[in-house]
Amino acid sequence: MRKTIITMCFTVLTVMVLVLPCCGQHRNKFEVLSFVVKPQQVIAGEAVTVEATVANIDEEENIYGIALMVNNVAENRDMVTIPAGETKQVVFSLVEHKSR
Repeated sequence: MRKTIITMCFTVLTVMVLVLPCCGQHRNKFEVLSFVVKPQQVIAGEAVTVEATVANIDEEENIYGIALMVNNVAENRDMVTIPAGETKQVVFSLVEHKSR
């Protein structure tokens, strides 16, 4: 019973944090046109470069917060300003010291 209540509270909290702030707000419009990971296979301790090309498909310049997600965890973040109709390349570097 206690586990069920905790699960319900967690679900409600998740909805409040993730869904409700999106209601009624203008969302920026952007697309990820390409996504490349180099090298594709690594061992723990080796560097990985992630390159993405992001396009602003909105009618005005916008600032986007972009997060590099690894197993649902934001490992790195960047803020980019992209003029209307333009693209920008975003590059992240990551080194994992243990396997997941």
